[in-house]
Amino acid sequence: MHNFYRETVYIEKADGQRLGPLEAAVQKGKIIAPATHPIELGDVLVRVMDQSADERYIVDDPGYRPDSGLDFPAKYFVEVSKVGRDSGRTASSSENSSASNITVNVQGDHARVYSQSTDYSQNTINDAAVSKQLEALRSELQDRVEDPQRLDDFERQIDELEASHPNSATIGARLDSLIRQGAEYAEIIGKYKSIIMSLCTGGKES
Repeated sequence: MHNFYRETVYIEKADGQRLGPLEAAVQKGKIIAPATHPIELGDVLVRVMDQSADERYIVDDPGYRPDSGLDFPAKYFVEVSKVGRDSGRTASSSENSSASNITVNVQGDHARVYSQSTDYSQNTINDAAVSKQLEALRSELQDRVEDPQRLDDFERQIDELEASHPNSATIGARLDSLIRQGAEYAEIIGKYKSIIMSLCTGGKES
């Protein structure tokens, strides 16, 4: 899955320690990285930019995912807020007001608290339940797909699907797209689509 990680980031700790570099995937409001160094709430992740000033992100939720035991190593799905380059660990009130995608997880599968932003999203389904089904799909495809490049492409798309935290309005479309790209494995993918959509709709597939 090394092709999925296309960015370089460093971890800055509260005591001034700097860890890395790490290969990572940087998305809007989220950074995905292998668990080679500990990432904790309040750490600053520094994204190295070739043509401009480095970008800084404060960790809102480390999002640690342990090793599944199915050749999927432990990784972080880090929820972050982007801050100004010189703000360090204490972003000013003006920077806080412009920080993007600040999400605080609270109890309940669909619970959210939004800070200085409007919630336009659909409810997301239980991440743990989705991850379990996606890992089962990945495992079955590993047993069935003989072409290494094709398998790598499937795994990359499943990783991206998991990382996007798809909601009830988009997950079906994303899985349909995966089926179209792997028509010969439509039965396998469709089986897991039915399970995931059932989770999404409370037991009634849409």
